[in-house]
Amino acid sequence: MMILISGSQPAATTEYTVPHQGVRHALRRMLGSAIAWFSVSAAVTLLAAAMLSLMAVGGSCASGGPYEIAVECPDNAYLAPVSIVGGLIGVLAGLMIAGGFGVSVLGFGWLALFGGLGSIFLAGFVLAGDTTGLIVGIVFILMGVVPIAGQLIAAPRQTMLGRIRATGEQYYTSKAEYDHLVLINAGKAATLVRPRAIDWLLSLGVWVGASALGAAVGSLAF
Repeated sequence: MMILISGSQPAATTEYTVPHQGVRHALRRMLGSAIAWFSVSAAVTLLAAAMLSLMAVGGSCASGGPYEIAVECPDNAYLAPVSIVGGLIGVLAGLMIAGGFGVSVLGFGWLALFGGLGSIFLAGFVLAGDTTGLIVGIVFILMGVVPIAGQLIAAPRQTMLGRIRATGEQYYTSKAEYDHLVLINAGKAATLVRPRAIDWLLSLGVWVGASALGAAVGSLAF
């Protein structure tokens, strides 16, 4: 792809080439985003299932040890710490591979984790009248909603699309910033691109597909 930027003189034209890294790099970035979203979705599903099982036995339990245990932990209680560690590992791996492509896994992953847990605690309050569940549920939901709301307000397109195309070209952030960049660094401005319909389709498609698959696998594992 070639972009022409006119200089100060009408006849002076400088030619720049927008970097395009090919199909192999595009597939790698999409795979990275898919790994991250699959991991987050599966981890949140497992964590929610483990928390619901724990709440079903009163919210506290114990296993093993030399003392008599009043409430034994459910068999799937171990899934809670495992899901958290697995989700974090998946997110880190996905971010390193995706390299700025796709829906923000940090923002929406944070929302899924704390919003989901908050909803479970609120359900415990509604079903069992647990006042602690009401307080913790509200706090957790706020912890999940506030950061992603701020991110969407400050940078909606970057949150939903990422910083770069799958093939490596970097998106410009705003028209005003782009125009300013043309004046001070026309070469860099020439390498910035506008998002296309296919860019949105790839970003959102990977997000929805990998998240749905992760939730399904998490449900089967539970």
